[in-house]
Amino acid sequence: MKGQTLIIIGALDSKNENIMYYITKDMFVEIGYEVVYDKEDLSILGYGKSLIVIVRLNPDVIDYIYKLGLDIHILLHKNVDMGEYENSHIGDVIKKAKYIVMNIDDKESKRILSDDIDGLVITYGINRKATLTASSFNFSNNSKFNLCLQREYRNLWGG
Repeated sequence: MKGQTLIIIGALDSKNENIMYYITKDMFVEIGYEVVYDKEDLSILGYGKSLIVIVRLNPDVIDYIYKLGLDIHILLHKNVDMGEYENSHIGDVIKKAKYIVMNIDDKESKRILSDDIDGLVITYGINRKATLTASSFNFSNNSKFNLCLQREYRNLWGG
């Protein structure tokens, strides 16, 4: 469709987890996006002229993305078992992402980054050095916390 925007979001978790994928998909559905296509590790969501592709980045998918020359606009990282990605093009895909949102509390997280990253790295976690930090936790039927942004950043459209 003419004038349609496409954003590709990659969710990077360890093999036995894919919580980032499901949380991201649920978040967009909650704000009004409709599911256009939905398989185990790939969802396409639409809202007006906006399409969002959410893909779980396992090593095989990363290799396909690299071979096709696709760019991930937003990479969401929770944790990585580096052994899963030893023969993958993970570094090549990540360094081209516009935004890399990563869990700084994961000790392996820095290993997926290279010196020639083009995108903006946004860290999150309990660590004080994180870009996004959570504090004042209240665990009950509905968990609540304060989310603090520690520095400014620009969105995908430059604003």
